[in-house]
Amino acid sequence: MFNTSEFDLDYSELNCPLQGFAPAFAKANSKAIVLVARNKSEVEAAGEEIKSINPRVKVLTEALDVRNQDSVQALFAKIKSEYGTVDVLVNNAGSGKSALPIKDVDPEDFWYDFVRNIF
Repeated sequence: MFNTSEFDLDYSELNCPLQGFAPAFAKANSKAIVLVARNKSEVEAAGEEIKSINPRVKVLTEALDVRNQDSVQALFAKIKSEYGTVDVLVNNAGSGKSALPIKDVDPEDFWYDFVRNIF
């Protein structure tokens, strides 16, 4: 059985869109960067980092849960209103409700994760 506790992982380093992709787009003189995360203070701090890398880049930060379809639709309407289009979308969202040994996973949690992470 696969056991994740065997590995010493620092999950804070896996937050690629806020720590990897976004600064690279700022350095490439993107017109605008939209940062979205559940944690408001983290996404705002990432926005400030982007502004410090390239003050000419327009930065929109939004704290929301991507599982809330109404919030996502409202965000895309806001992006369309302010910027017109989205040229690149980096999706790092997912769910891990069923991150247990498979024998212990509730089938409803497994299906929830499958729908959120695959579709």
